[in-house]
Amino acid sequence: MGLTSAWDLLRLVERVGRRESVVLVQENSKIANQIAVVSMRYMDIESENSVIRAQLIGELSERLQSLNSIIETVEGVVGKVPEIPEYLMNPWQIMSTSSQPITASADMFYYP
Repeated sequence: MGLTSAWDLLRLVERVGRRESVVLVQENSKIANQIAVVSMRYMDIESENSVIRAQLIGELSERLQSLNSIIETVEGVVGKVPEIPEYLMNPWQIMSTSSQPITASADMFYYP
């Protein structure tokens, strides 16, 4: 009786193992399908991004050409356009370079 129940137990373990392996194969198949779907969507988005980048580069190139044309026209009319001083290009830096502090008093804004 002990030997028969050992064989029964072994067969039961084999059946459970087969069922678990079938379930694992099915789950792996689902995961593989999901990965394929996500990969395809990723490739679609990358393709769309490439088109958008190309359009953006084209538009920026056209704007740059337009600005260069305007500069050439202005230079032809008034001569060489002078360089804009650095401190005018970055006005927020003017305050930081000043060495004198700005002081105020409480009665400075008093209006009777």
